[in-house]
Amino acid sequence: MLQAGDGSFHLNITEGCKLIFPPWDGGIRYRGLTREQVKMARFLPFDYEIEYVCRPEREIVGPKVRKCLPNGTWTNSDVESRCLRTCPKMHLSLENGQAHVWAIERVPVEGTWVEYRCNAGFHLVGSPRSNCTKAGRWSSAKPVCQSPTPGSAMEEPAPAPPPRSAAAHPGRRRLLQQQQQPPRFCP
Repeated sequence: MLQAGDGSFHLNITEGCKLIFPPWDGGIRYRGLTREQVKMARFLPFDYEIEYVCRPEREIVGPKVRKCLPNGTWTNSDVESRCLRTCPKMHLSLENGQAHVWAIERVPVEGTWVEYRCNAGFHLVGSPRSNCTKAGRWSSAKPVCQSPTPGSAMEEPAPAPPPRSAAAHPGRRRLLQQQQQPPRFCP
């Protein structure tokens, strides 16, 4: 229990929850305590809450707030709280297509991945998958869905002209006759 006196405080060292360490690239906000008080504390009182905070361009994954329970443990103590780098949200949508996002928290963080697919009539230019890396960047540039352009492979081929008969074309008739004759050998 916190006890204030002449500007100092004392904690009952036999009750409460032990101080816990902040996540890498983050910190803990101790409500109502100064930095000096936290440095001197070994335990925090029952019902006391802490809040995790992360450095810029990072997001907390896992519990953001923990509370000291009457049994001397913190809520959700079996779930780790981590500060992970975030990636730009612009990769989470795709014009003329869909971006299917996997392993996302509130925002895209390290470990989030996206699969891209284009709507009917469009084809994907670029990588069909991208991962949010530890550096806070996507592993691949954002692809685009392009509509077919005239003369491209996506365009329907023009129908083939109807076959001509050999009789209708004299040069073709002569070529066919030559192909049907056995080869001649000179002595």
